[in-house]
Amino acid sequence: MIICSITFLNLLKLYSYRIALLLRYIIMPKYITLIFLIFSLSIYAQQKVDEELLIFINTKTDSEFTKSDINKLKEEMHKNNIPSKIIDVNEKGAPIDIGYTPCIVYRNYLGKKLYKGRHTSHKRILNFIRTVRRLEQSSISYKEKNIIVWKKERANLFFKLKITSPEGVLPDDFDQKQFDKMMIKGIKQGFNEAHYCKSHLVGNSDDIFFCNFYPYFSKDGNVYVSTEIFSHYDCINPIYQQFDFPSKSNSIMAAFDSAASNTFSEIKIQIVNSKKGDAINYIDKNIKVINWNDLDLNKLEAPKKNIQTEIKNIAFPIKWDLSGPVDESTPILTFHFPPPLRNYGGELKKTSGNITLNNNHSLEDAAGTFVVDVNSLEMGVTSLNNAVKETMLIVKKYPTATLVFRKIYSDDLKLAIGKITHADIEADLTIVHKTGQVIAKSQFEPFLNEQGDLMLLVSSQFVAEDLTGSYQISGPDGPSTSNNKMFFNANFIMKVAP
Repeated sequence: MIICSITFLNLLKLYSYRIALLLRYIIMPKYITLIFLIFSLSIYAQQKVDEELLIFINTKTDSEFTKSDINKLKEEMHKNNIPSKIIDVNEKGAPIDIGYTPCIVYRNYLGKKLYKGRHTSHKRILNFIRTVRRLEQSSISYKEKNIIVWKKERANLFFKLKITSPEGVLPDDFDQKQFDKMMIKGIKQGFNEAHYCKSHLVGNSDDIFFCNFYPYFSKDGNVYVSTEIFSHYDCINPIYQQFDFPSKSNSIMAAFDSAASNTFSEIKIQIVNSKKGDAINYIDKNIKVINWNDLDLNKLEAPKKNIQTEIKNIAFPIKWDLSGPVDESTPILTFHFPPPLRNYGGELKKTSGNITLNNNHSLEDAAGTFVVDVNSLEMGVTSLNNAVKETMLIVKKYPTATLVFRKIYSDDLKLAIGKITHADIEADLTIVHKTGQVIAKSQFEPFLNEQGDLMLLVSSQFVAEDLTGSYQISGPDGPSTSNNKMFFNANFIMKVAP
């Protein structure tokens, strides 16, 4: 054993001598400095951050699904070497700013950061942690206008309304102001446990559901109201739709009362039983109010040597390029016809595009252009692919389709790390050299990837209406209400343009 150790030491000396000669005679001194600098950087970069993930739950009232997923989340944190602690508010109590369970809080020496997102999105939680590690503690506080407020013990649940213009056969004596008046009265009655506010402050523990109402007047004078609900965490895929059996009445107010009441009932179900991660179990008055210090949390020390730059006021680059898909299992761009023609759908595998910001912290007046290689269409059946490309899209003559921004609008267009920015985009969609206008419901989320690079996650949904009239495209055989429109869903990541 001693002989082996001596031999190893001799070899180490020999190779150290040779390396020294190499550095001295072959590599220039400035590169030697660079080598040592890189070595130092790698050591500091691997330094463990003193951090913790706190997960507040209520074992008495949280659903079995929620409790099961929280345990899986803790296992996921353990795999990624992130300490986590589950706190049962029923036993311990909760600080006043914890308004519901499950509630996820990341903490390190810079303070606490509340995670606003689905607890089922473990990958996104990991990304949230990477993103906020170097951000100082901040609170959420902004105003929402024309909002329904459901007051809970420590928090509020907001219902953001969107009512489309009435369609169908409008009465000869139709009056828009009277319609709006009756509509609001009906909605107020339907959300009977909540109240309508022209403006209300949104805080850390508050949450939002987006409620869409689609009124329609029939020939016989009845009013139909279809409804749709979106989670605050996903404005693309609805968590509930009621199109097949809309609310109906010969009274505007009664139709909206029924639609709002049904929507309210469904939200009450979702916040208890959601398996998507939208469950919100509000903390009631029986739970003890405690201070953060009462939780006996470990003191988290600042790194002794930290050469990373803190991201206090990160400037967003002006130009962004489409980088690729969100992950291997999520297509960049999919399309489909509405039911009963839902099976006519697929993906477009090759897409490029860019966004240019007018202001590096906002989407206001942003420009965007995206180009799709139509020949990359894939529907899973070769014969169907060929038929669509050759007869419907005529790819030999029109090999690309484009989407170009016209206008982008929202109550809040600011971009910030750890925040989802919702926006509606008016855009020109060009297919087979014909252009129509679409409204793309979109969300933008800046984040840092594992290498620390700033990226932009984009999700968007839009509908190409009147395919025959706008694009001279004939859809598949089926009812005209279904074969004359096509839905598109886009999910991709953008990177800083070189």
